[in-house]
Amino acid sequence: MNTLQATEYAPYFQKYTSLVPHEAVAPLLAANGIEVTSFFRSIPEALHSYRYAPGKWTIKDVLQHITDTERVLAFRALAAARGDGASSLSLMDENLYAAGADTSHVSLAQLIAEFEAVRSSTVLLYTPLSNDKLLQTSHVNGQYTTARAWGYIMAGHGLHHINVIRERYM
Repeated sequence: MNTLQATEYAPYFQKYTSLVPHEAVAPLLAANGIEVTSFFRSIPEALHSYRYAPGKWTIKDVLQHITDTERVLAFRALAAARGDGASSLSLMDENLYAAGADTSHVSLAQLIAEFEAVRSSTVLLYTPLSNDKLLQTSHVNGQYTTARAWGYIMAGHGLHHINVIRERYM
């Protein structure tokens, strides 16, 4: 498989794609899922509901955001892989999603289990995709993105937020 090209995704996503190796997507997502869950499992319980500043997300909110975003991006990858690239898909308002998710009554362990289930589904989506399917695109906000790039974006998105947690929460 060829190396991911910058033309396969919007420049905005470079901050995510640069964080991961550009290898086969399904194994990358599987290994990355273990890395994400291991990190969140290592966070002391006293920090689960911590906000580093007023109005900022808690650590539980961040994991919910990673999971919600993966659901949206996996749908975009599915649309691309199934040949529905011409349909214009909507943007995701991360703040709207965060406001609609109440993690105050959910344990971090439950959120980790939810992420694991979603990631498992994403890995199963990618496992049978041929190179041709991985290079098909979906259309979001005037930009075409390959199914392959959505996978790297998902993996990098989780790592991006781990880096933010390390810098601002711990």
